[in-house]
Amino acid sequence: MKKVYFKILVVLLICNFSFSQTKTNFTLENFKINLTESPASTSYIDTYANLKWDAGLMNKETSLSKIYLEIVPIMDCWNNVNATDLKKTIFIDLKNESVKKVNNHMITHKNLASKCFKWRIRFVGKQGNQMTSWNYHLFIK
Repeated sequence: MKKVYFKILVVLLICNFSFSQTKTNFTLENFKINLTESPASTSYIDTYANLKWDAGLMNKETSLSKIYLEIVPIMDCWNNVNATDLKKTIFIDLKNESVKKVNNHMITHKNLASKCFKWRIRFVGKQGNQMTSWNYHLFIK
């Protein structure tokens, strides 16, 4: 009788390992966002920055619960990423946007009401928050 229970236990363990799903090792290094600027001929009021990411990476199974694009409008642009006069931070849920088949976010000078901004990617998972370093963009050419 003990042999039967042991065999059942072994079969269940084998089934458990064979059907378990592996999660993608999603790191800061394998996820990039590219920024495309408006052409130099664009009028100052219509300037934009287009942030684009690989939606295919978002659709992979991952242990991360959230992936955010964090955008902070800056009022004192001469200090670059070290600015202290900041407006309210904007968070864009990239996993949610990618589900909607959107793989970019357009930031316009007019809508942001700021001459510059800083941005980074924030990963939220079981290990806590991981963030990339700040990137800086100035709308004025």
